[in-house]
Amino acid sequence: MSNVVSLRRGDYEPPVNYDAEKAFLGAVITNNGVFHLVDGYLRPEHFADPLHGRIYAACSDLISDGKRADPITLKRVFDSDLALQAIPEYRDRGGGAYIIHLAQCVVTVINADDYAREVVDLYLRRQVMDAARVFEAEAAIPDLKVNASNIIEGLEARLALIADSATAQRSVVTAGDAAAEAMADIERALRSPDHITGLPTGIGDLDYRFGGLQPGLIILGGRPSMGKSSLLFNWLWRAAMPRDDGTPSGAFLASLEMDRAKVGKKLIALETGIATDRQDRGQLNEDEVRAVLAAVKRIEKLDMEIDDQPGQTIAGIQSRARRFSRKMVQRGGKLAIVGLDYLQLAQPNIGSRSENRVQELSQMTRGLAGMWKALDAPVVALSQLSRALEAREDKRPQMADLRESGTIEQDADAIMFCYRDEYYLSRTMPQKRESEGQDKFRDRMDHWEAAIAHSRNVCELIIAKNRMGKAPMMVETYFNGEAGSFTNLRRGEIQ
Repeated sequence: MSNVVSLRRGDYEPPVNYDAEKAFLGAVITNNGVFHLVDGYLRPEHFADPLHGRIYAACSDLISDGKRADPITLKRVFDSDLALQAIPEYRDRGGGAYIIHLAQCVVTVINADDYAREVVDLYLRRQVMDAARVFEAEAAIPDLKVNASNIIEGLEARLALIADSATAQRSVVTAGDAAAEAMADIERALRSPDHITGLPTGIGDLDYRFGGLQPGLIILGGRPSMGKSSLLFNWLWRAAMPRDDGTPSGAFLASLEMDRAKVGKKLIALETGIATDRQDRGQLNEDEVRAVLAAVKRIEKLDMEIDDQPGQTIAGIQSRARRFSRKMVQRGGKLAIVGLDYLQLAQPNIGSRSENRVQELSQMTRGLAGMWKALDAPVVALSQLSRALEAREDKRPQMADLRESGTIEQDADAIMFCYRDEYYLSRTMPQKRESEGQDKFRDRMDHWEAAIAHSRNVCELIIAKNRMGKAPMMVETYFNGEAGSFTNLRRGEIQ
């Protein structure tokens, strides 16, 4: 059967080209060297005829073991194959006869790569048709829990996976190739003013210890009021500024907790140092109003997109981030970072919903792990922590505190926690006990005041996991709560 694309009423037959499949398999059986030309992208499931897929898999096994794949070696495998026995002309002749038939189908070994790419192209077309049918059914069935946007996002995610498989190559390289790529990274770090290969965080001490934000899944956890949202906004804000050479750099934020106006106020605070609560109350003098207006104009020039839809799915976030990434590439730049605020507010993809929230969260972290690979950018997801840590004397977070953790620890390339001792100390001001003398109370008060002074404006960034570097470790930073900004800590500057 040659290419078949016959129109039925309201439908199409899946496109196949059995002749191309036969010609390609004949080329491999005739010259095993052909296999090495296509091994990087052709897989058994790409064949429309399952029998052809099994024959290709058998050839792959034999050749990979250093053996020949020819009618003689393949005959033993397929003599009793049930699919061949179902074909009248080969029922009594054995599987070897069909293998010989394939060897005779080859037109020319030179065209084998063209045949293989035809097989893959038609497979991808069938995948697109399958996806269209599935989502057509989704759209036709009324479901109050699924709206049209969810269906579109699911379809876009499925098509994105199909597109990725179209360009995927087996990434087998020599040790020398790997070392050469590593050297390129090292040279880039040497040329960088900060001597880092990742995205600068704006905190020199963190960049020095962490190497900047590398492409990967970074989980940023913390209890409320620890500064994790502010830290993410710092990274997004800096990433959205044009590079020194004028190259556009983009940041994408999926804001599931804050609406766009609150995000805008956070950015204005970073630009001006004017706290968001003062912006809310309109407590601004004339100079500050001018500063805000100027900040708005600067923010308008940032390459940042914000999606504040509630209940977003991971597939939807990736779909919109991909679109933004394409825009950046068209302008000669790239998407530098993706932020999610926060993980526990996201929803599982269509078809992945479960009564078990831990399983749903595990599915979402796996989706985020795939997202950074597709976008080649750091994906930073904020995460809630369990309230159980509040009962501990030392409230510094640990990986076990990740709420509904599931596979977070496994899927994350880095896990970082924000912790502010000042927050807890400020809520434990000593009170004089009935039987306590004044001197003893004064000693306790002095100790508390010294601890408050030492912790004021200090945020500890605790790196609990770092797939590409040292962990655990801790970096102290200076946190300006009004501006929501983070900088290097200089003890003499703490006020």
